[in-house]
Amino acid sequence: MNFTITIQQWFDDEWGGSLLLPDGWYGRPYDNQHMLTSVKESGSTLTIVLDEKLTLHFEGLKSVRAQKHELTFGSFQKLRFDWENFGTDGGCGSKEYQDGEVKILTKRLDDCPMELRELGQELAKQKFGVGLEQMSACPWEEIKGFNSLNEFNRFIEWMEEKEKSGLATEIPVKSSYNALLSFPEKWFRHLKSNEVWRLIWPDPPFTGVFEKVEVPPKINLLMRFLRRIEKHKKA
Repeated sequence: MNFTITIQQWFDDEWGGSLLLPDGWYGRPYDNQHMLTSVKESGSTLTIVLDEKLTLHFEGLKSVRAQKHELTFGSFQKLRFDWENFGTDGGCGSKEYQDGEVKILTKRLDDCPMELRELGQELAKQKFGVGLEQMSACPWEEIKGFNSLNEFNRFIEWMEEKEKSGLATEIPVKSSYNALLSFPEKWFRHLKSNEVWRLIWPDPPFTGVFEKVEVPPKINLLMRFLRRIEKHKKA
């Protein structure tokens, strides 16, 4: 098996979808749009986690077929589906299947472009404070060590200029770069992409770092959703 790349690429393109099990929909069709949390292959098994709560564990999976708006798993020898409810009751369950197919499907944007467009605008403004037209990719590049103190000071001046021009803002540090060594650290948000970056001060022999902080999965999902709407708009 070598299905991981196919699965990840489909979720990158389609951002998420509704789950159709061999015996029917999980939840209302197209009501829940599940995002990929992880995918793992080992021998003849494939395990997929969606939304950190839904786990599909395939054994003897024969194929994964990726089409626009549809990702199909099957046939397979055995599937165990484990779920944890999204509500506050903390319920969970498990079910096994011996044959059939599993599909993840996403609704076509062509079916309701204005509805999704308006939703995308609302989400962008609520989460990021900007509309879709103002969003763009972050052009910053990682720095794995500054060559000198002068280079680091020039970088500080460059970042201060980004803040003054309204392209970046400093935010609170949520987790230290190194829990054992207390390097001075600042976090900055690139406002047009919502990406968060950390700057670690040099402390010889450590030469400092400027790197992107991992974006929470739900923000990744929303960003892919907004990019998909924007792609549809330009088509």
